[in-house]
Amino acid sequence: MIECTGSCVNGRCINGTCVCNPGWSGNQDIWTQDLSRWGGPNLNCPTPVYVLQAAWAVYLAFAALLWLLMPLSIFQQWRKFQDQRSAGKVSNWCGHFPLVFVLFIFCLVLPFVMACSIVKLASEDLSEVVGATTAATVVFLTVQVICPSVYGIWMLRALKTFAYSGFDDAASAPALKAFIHSLTWVFIGVAAAIVLVGVYPFVTVSKSPFEHQEVHKLCAQLYLLQLAVAHIILSLCTALMGGRVTVAMNGIISNRLDLASRTNQHDILSSVANLRRTRLKIVLVFASCSTAVLINAGLFLLMELDDWLVFVGLPFDTQPMITLSLSWFSVLSYTSVPTCSAHSLFKSTAASRSGEQSGGDIEIVDLEQPEEDHPQPDGQSGEQEAMQEPEQAREQEPEQAREQEPDEAHEQEPEQAPQQVTDGYVGRSEGWDIGGPAHFAG
Repeated sequence: MIECTGSCVNGRCINGTCVCNPGWSGNQDIWTQDLSRWGGPNLNCPTPVYVLQAAWAVYLAFAALLWLLMPLSIFQQWRKFQDQRSAGKVSNWCGHFPLVFVLFIFCLVLPFVMACSIVKLASEDLSEVVGATTAATVVFLTVQVICPSVYGIWMLRALKTFAYSGFDDAASAPALKAFIHSLTWVFIGVAAAIVLVGVYPFVTVSKSPFEHQEVHKLCAQLYLLQLAVAHIILSLCTALMGGRVTVAMNGIISNRLDLASRTNQHDILSSVANLRRTRLKIVLVFASCSTAVLINAGLFLLMELDDWLVFVGLPFDTQPMITLSLSWFSVLSYTSVPTCSAHSLFKSTAASRSGEQSGGDIEIVDLEQPEEDHPQPDGQSGEQEAMQEPEQAREQEPEQAREQEPDEAHEQEPEQAPQQVTDGYVGRSEGWDIGGPAHFAG
């Protein structure tokens, strides 16, 4: 009886080949164990077919759902771009980063994630594998190049927007500037190292896994080692970047709360509430990236062991989870979800019950635009006020006028105070959903 070359995990050795148990396969990414298509045996059965098929189906469903929801984000950012173009801040849509970012996600990242899922699900027993077949390898390289690049740019943009915010002397601190500068370059280098791992499958796809097993094994080990080191450093950099952004945004929120307590402006409180939601969205991106890549780094290091190297393809199947989680949180950071005003809903319901005409059942609250003054229902009140002004001026005594001067100054202070602090606010010009009227959002 001919013995199997491999350890025949999850299978039985029959005449020198490993016959897999139901639900298991020798097809796997990066270093496939099923060599039957090249005239060789099946060495092992490390791939749980049903589990990975379910995982790829979930990836496909979440990617398709976000892709269908993204026209709302694109529409909102297009409106913001038109406002900035009208104000003379940008000349074309390429100058509005949030719009470019959501278009990249909509046109490139999500379609290729869905394409990768479809390629996997359409193959029998996951026979389309990276490093052995052309379709899976090409899709893998495309995703491996696009996703780290796009999200690396997003994180650097978030760090640049909020890194020095919230503190008066932060921009002039040499130590902080040097730290952020070095952290940025380390992050860029790690992202480039992750992108370059897409080269190894193209090396293996050009050589038969049956005749060049050592080459495939070496590429698999280099793939794991490079990704393990890069993911550990990336997790550390992402945590530090997210922490710096969080501290900066906490400073902005503290400043606005202090301003709201001094001026009693409810619009500032609304801006703070929306800024807190934006902080949560941005922190979720950094936290999900840091946690997920750290878990993947542990898997990569585990696979480096000789006994576990056979499972090298499994961590690849978890990478779309990182991409999709970053897609959801980053897109939501540029999206203002419509909210219902309970007061307007109550008014519209009461009006409908009394037979009055109303404009709609639910009012969509747009915190990005300042509220406009509502016109008078008729011209009578305006005429009466105009007739009363001369009479009130004649009846007013000099002592009363002097007594009203401090009151008028006190009433004007809340309107003037926000204009004096808008220079320190950041984020609205970058497209972040920080909310508040234009003169409060900064």
